[in-house]
Amino acid sequence: MNTKFKAPLLFAPGLAAFIAICSSCDRNPSSSQISIDPAIIGVWAKHSSSVVEKMPAQRIDGIEIHEDGAVTLLGVETSSGKLIEYDSPIRPNSKIIFAQKGKFRIEVPGVGLSIGGTFEGNYSASASEICFYKPDSSYLPVLNGKYERSQLGEIVTTPIVSEFYVKIDSNSFFNAKVWPYPSAYASYWFSADSACLQLQAISNNNKEWLSIFIRGFVGIGSYTLGTESASWASYRVTSGDVVFSIFTNQPNAGIVEIKSFDLLNNTCSGTFSFRIDQVNFTNGVFTVPIYK
Repeated sequence: MNTKFKAPLLFAPGLAAFIAICSSCDRNPSSSQISIDPAIIGVWAKHSSSVVEKMPAQRIDGIEIHEDGAVTLLGVETSSGKLIEYDSPIRPNSKIIFAQKGKFRIEVPGVGLSIGGTFEGNYSASASEICFYKPDSSYLPVLNGKYERSQLGEIVTTPIVSEFYVKIDSNSFFNAKVWPYPSAYASYWFSADSACLQLQAISNNNKEWLSIFIRGFVGIGSYTLGTESASWASYRVTSGDVVFSIFTNQPNAGIVEIKSFDLLNNTCSGTFSFRIDQVNFTNGVFTVPIYK
């Protein structure tokens, strides 16, 4: 009789251990145990309104969540208004390693100054929208906020002309053609004593930024670039986690020629060239939207 009860007594601790392991896996999923809620798979777009004046009024961030959990970042092709993949990826794909029952975990690669690591949060999903968030409202990289279901190639905003080019010594700088908002634009405003115009552009690789500031702006005409106290130009570039910035630091460092300035249609175009230290910026040309 005693031997009949030995097997169940030996089996029970093993069963308990198996249940404990499974429970632990559910609470702490690893990359080898990817489990993705089918409701979040697909293409999604997030529309955000800017609260900053003199900048694009809205930005659109897209994501495509694949069946294996990979998350591809999407942007807007400015010239067409279509939601597409970046032609020059701004960061490697992140990966969702678990998304079930309103909780998710994502692995985000760190690139340059961008935050990387493993992040956890909550989500809610329906057929038409998903929302990723943290209960304490703290920041979540890559997946953060409410997205609406979309598809690759869908027109999600009005097409805008945003073109900016300059030759920097022997290299070419083009503004990004795919971005959450126009990557080259002009800001126009009035300060205490004069009107101001500032041109800004982000490069296609998201590593270079160029800015030209004109004080005493009166419309079509030529403007001399000099020191920061008057009209000036700046160039910023990142390499890894290092940011390098230079400014025009002497009078008559360059010139900007405004060819057209249309506040009715909010467009501005022109040419420019200047020199900062030993760096030459030549053959600059732009046609950009105006924000005010």
